[in-house]
Amino acid sequence: NNNYSVEGENITQSYYGVPSFDHKSNMIIGGITLRTLLGKLGFGLTTLSYTQQNIQQNVFDIGLKRYPWFTRNNTISDLTFKNDWFLQTPFGEINTGISLKKIDYDHNEWLNAEITFKYDTSYWIDNEWQLPDSLIKPEIKSPIYYRPTLSHDIFAKYKKFAYYLQNKLKISEKWRLVSGIRFDYFSGTQSLVSSPRFNLQFTANPANAFHIAYGRHYQYPEYFMVLKDSLNSNLKTEYSDQFVIGLEHFFDSDFRATLEFYYKYYNDIYTYYYWSHEPETYPDQLSHTLHWENKGSRKNYGLELLLQKKLTRNWHGILSYSWNTAKAKDVRTIKQVPEPDTYMNDGKWYPWDYEVRHKLTIIGGWKKKFSSNDWYQQVKNNTLFKLLSPIIPIADEVELSFRYSYSSGRPYTERKYFPELYDWKFPDNVDWNGSRYPDYKRLDIMLDIMYLKRYNFNKMNIVMYIDFINIFNRDNVLDWIYNENGTRETVWQFKTLPIGGITIEL
Repeated sequence: NNNYSVEGENITQSYYGVPSFDHKSNMIIGGITLRTLLGKLGFGLTTLSYTQQNIQQNVFDIGLKRYPWFTRNNTISDLTFKNDWFLQTPFGEINTGISLKKIDYDHNEWLNAEITFKYDTSYWIDNEWQLPDSLIKPEIKSPIYYRPTLSHDIFAKYKKFAYYLQNKLKISEKWRLVSGIRFDYFSGTQSLVSSPRFNLQFTANPANAFHIAYGRHYQYPEYFMVLKDSLNSNLKTEYSDQFVIGLEHFFDSDFRATLEFYYKYYNDIYTYYYWSHEPETYPDQLSHTLHWENKGSRKNYGLELLLQKKLTRNWHGILSYSWNTAKAKDVRTIKQVPEPDTYMNDGKWYPWDYEVRHKLTIIGGWKKKFSSNDWYQQVKNNTLFKLLSPIIPIADEVELSFRYSYSSGRPYTERKYFPELYDWKFPDNVDWNGSRYPDYKRLDIMLDIMYLKRYNFNKMNIVMYIDFINIFNRDNVLDWIYNENGTRETVWQFKTLPIGGITIEL
């Protein structure tokens, strides 16, 4: 269970209008698997499993916990039967299997009515509120928008079916091919789809290899999307076509490098109805409040570089770098500023939520087994050494490691403050993800100064460790809180944080 809240002085006045939430969840999981042996031919796995997840959420304005404006109490349970076979044949290794899933979805959500007011802006001076002591917030002039309460209490049953077939074939000493196909069916949209995939690998010599791969991947809509509006049962299944070219090179038996280039194109992305249609006035708009369509497209391309040195001669390390471009097509029908009664869509591409252009991670470490040294065996049983052992970084095994992380800023959509609404809003014609968070540099040398001390006993090991996260105490922005009085506050990620503990291994 997780409960999230914020406490502080004068919280109602300071944070009124800022959303917070309580979240509680629990899960029940159970299953049984039967393994069938077929000798040299292979084996099969038959699994029957059951999962049930309950999610409870309350969203409220900070300081007004007794008056939530959104509640959720959803339970999803599924009973799954799987049958998989792994066979060795003259045509290569064959994997095949089926999956049958029965889903029960109990959906209970409530969203309070929303009224938007127009406020008196007489006290909005020099881009800030200068209210008299007699006022906590500006006075209301008139209501300008109303949306009634939305409530859903629905129980639905769905079924999913999947079948796959995969073949791993050794064409020659240097060429290998992995090919396969998968079929999926979802009763919520009555959609049957097929996904072909292949991976061709060429091994030039023990030190160099090359591969090229293609795969189509489908993603059915979320249960709640199908459930809330009967029109959504006509949704197509969104999918992506993914292409990968990769190289692998061994500099030594313990040191290798991989380089991959990828391109992904996403089709039939689920989009909200009113993004691509002109807005309607109340109550006509309620007919499409929960309506989704397949108007979206996305593309993603980039490269990933990995240098890895395995633990040899007491040292190990990893360097990982990725360059990524992710774009989505703007499907909005936007009101034009020069002609306010004219709507158009230019279909331009904008940075997708997960477009982190550059990401770098460096991990390194030194590990020493002092237990193999004669001098250590002589001092190990010394009384003074035993007394000082908790603070001396010498033990049967000692490991010192570090981690450095860098990533360029994530994109986000800039909000604008409207004093007449006493709130932050996204303007209709705002550039989606037109701004970026600052770079994340948490000179996370993480100085995983991880003193890992291991004492070998006859029946157990004792491991002592200490980590220092963000050792240079760098400020990294997680998000911003937008207060309804027009101010913005920064939410920071972890500053310097020491973590230590003792693990007993039996």
